[in-house]
Amino acid sequence: MPKIKVSIDNVESIVDYSIDSEVINYKEYDNTVVFYDLKNNILIRDNEDIHMIYDFNNKKGNIHIKEMDRELEISIDNIEIERIKNNIRINYSIENSDFMYELEVLE
Repeated sequence: MPKIKVSIDNVESIVDYSIDSEVINYKEYDNTVVFYDLKNNILIRDNEDIHMIYDFNNKKGNIHIKEMDRELEISIDNIEIERIKNNIRINYSIENSDFMYELEVLE
């Protein structure tokens, strides 16, 4: 199965992935299922605790905390997106804290 290197704030892991219609799908070691829509710049993460959607094109996010059945709406700022083929790097800010998310396809 093809591999992808995932970096979230410089913490890296290598996992299996699939891609269909410009949507990259992978599962992290903690069983978090992740989808990244390359065309629309939408990141979705889902596990037993949260369901998170970050829409980088519209500068907004939604986090559903499952145990508390609560929704948090967030604003995403200072977005810089670099894409080369299916590799993506996104730098962004939420409430004055900076984050980096990167996917690198390993051939």
